[in-house]
Amino acid sequence: MDESYNPGIHGLLQTEACARHILRSGLPYGPEEEVEQRVRARLGRQIRLHNSSECRYRFILDETALRRRIGSRAEMAEQLRAVLAAARLPNVVVQVLPFSAGAHSETASLWLLGLEDGRQIAYEETTRAGTVFEGERDVAERRALYDLLKTQALSEAGSERRISAELEGLAHDGP
Repeated sequence: MDESYNPGIHGLLQTEACARHILRSGLPYGPEEEVEQRVRARLGRQIRLHNSSECRYRFILDETALRRRIGSRAEMAEQLRAVLAAARLPNVVVQVLPFSAGAHSETASLWLLGLEDGRQIAYEETTRAGTVFEGERDVAERRALYDLLKTQALSEAGSERRISAELEGLAHDGP
């Protein structure tokens, strides 16, 4: 199982519009062609999420990911519906780390990736750089921190309710 914590909407869960906004904000001066190439690559990586029962994923999303509007109200509503749809896939678990959890260990994205040979590696990513950790001690430390995040996050059902509430709130927000 691949597991991740993300302060924003994870790339494997992003809609095309959301991915475009996020990638454009990360490359504010970059050429449009490069942004579009990255959008296509990001969406291409989602195929395994939706078309493979062999690949299992757990996503912990910070509540900020649900509350920070990306694009228009309609685009954000589409994004939240996409997260809910992914959460209902048999190979996907989505949990929300609520603001009420208070301070926690992660400020950047964290992935725990299972390799075919049974080993696990960790990957931490900020907006400008990423680091792969393969050492047993480094991975174990990140595993322990991730396991703590799972206990601080809402249950799957509670997470679905929180996402649905945000989606409902978009219908009542201003532009």
